[in-house]
Amino acid sequence: MFMTIGEKIRFFRERKGFSQADMATLLNMSVQGYGNIERGETDLSYSRLELISKELDLTPEQLVGWGEKNHLVNSNHNNFLSGQNNHIYSDIALAHENEKLRLQNEHLLEKITFLEEKIKLLEKNK
Repeated sequence: MFMTIGEKIRFFRERKGFSQADMATLLNMSVQGYGNIERGETDLSYSRLELISKELDLTPEQLVGWGEKNHLVNSNHNNFLSGQNNHIYSDIALAHENEKLRLQNEHLLEKITFLEEKIKLLEKNK
């Protein structure tokens, strides 16, 4: 499974609990402009990537995963992520699945605790 850089940014933004409006404010840009980044409708400058990474408590390399066949395109000495080459391998899908399973596990543990307390109460009322 591949994810674009925009999808990966969205994943980490949501994980931090930020809305698109929150990120737009932090980055001093419009909500529409920020949304364009997540939808892959605009090329992302390296300086913007650094700002986004900082707000997500990541390095640009962690966010993009340079070692995973992401390519930088040099344009007038400014680095841009090419819209067609910014896919991420399945590591992000695995991280997402891991987080989902962790949350499901937490929920099940809460259910177990609730049921154990209910059983104790029923046994006490016998």
